[in-house]
Amino acid sequence: MREVQKLFGIALSFGLTACAIHPLPENVTGVKTTQIVHRIRCEARDAVLEAVASTPQRQSALSQIGIVYAFSLSGTETDSFMPSATFISPLATGSWSVNASAGDTVSRQNVRTFTIVDNYNTLLQMNAGLCAAQPKGVNYQYPVVGSIGIAEMVRTFIGMASHANLEPEQQGNITQFNGALDTNINGAPTMVDTISFMTTLSGGVTPTLTLTPVGSATQFTGANLGVSFMRQDAHQVIVGLALPGQIVRPVSASHLLTARVFTSANQPRSPLLISAASPRTATEQAALEAVNNQIIRYQLPRPFIVTQ
Repeated sequence: MREVQKLFGIALSFGLTACAIHPLPENVTGVKTTQIVHRIRCEARDAVLEAVASTPQRQSALSQIGIVYAFSLSGTETDSFMPSATFISPLATGSWSVNASAGDTVSRQNVRTFTIVDNYNTLLQMNAGLCAAQPKGVNYQYPVVGSIGIAEMVRTFIGMASHANLEPEQQGNITQFNGALDTNINGAPTMVDTISFMTTLSGGVTPTLTLTPVGSATQFTGANLGVSFMRQDAHQVIVGLALPGQIVRPVSASHLLTARVFTSANQPRSPLLISAASPRTATEQAALEAVNNQIIRYQLPRPFIVTQ
């Protein structure tokens, strides 16, 4: 029976090393949630400061930028244990066998959601040294722990807001826009990107024991101890940007084809489906509502009607 005990030990050790009761991003990325948030905020900080440095004449407008990050970090782990055994009873003209099997599959899931609100001042107050020490490249296995492309988003947003002239001039690695920053309704007062990443890891091992039958009695002749593991991580960051300006106010479905209502950026417009700290500026509020509208538009089951 020593062989059986050794077989069971191999399978059990594999299963235990793959087990997490409370699936978290750090189980597979080695990076805690707080570090993920800090790295993304540093990326946003660098992008905004670069934009201000490249276009000093727009510092007044850019210093009023509002940024919202809505995080959803999901981890699902499934472990299966599938043992089987074979018994044979020799007969005069053949043999009679019995295959016995069992199965145990366990699954655990955790979805961690939260929303962070930033503005120019909060980004400026971040520790520059700590941001400089953060990894700057992309991570192809778990992209959320690396650069997720916020710099490009900020540059594009500024370009969209430069309604006076959308033709860029390329100077080195920085895109310069000729026009003055136009934050009226003709420009783009808000912009939202939904960035999603999915990574699935799987593995398994099936130790097998085979014994040669001896004699005429019913006897144990073999066993399989199959163990499998799957870990799926879905990471999503919805990033909303806003500058001062007029915003199109959402209206009830009955008026969607007939009415466009404009309001200033600091007035509440629609019920929020995400929770965050109270916005400190009008642009933070606008960015928060832009992210909220993105969720309503793309993530809620349809039909869905919001009325006021």
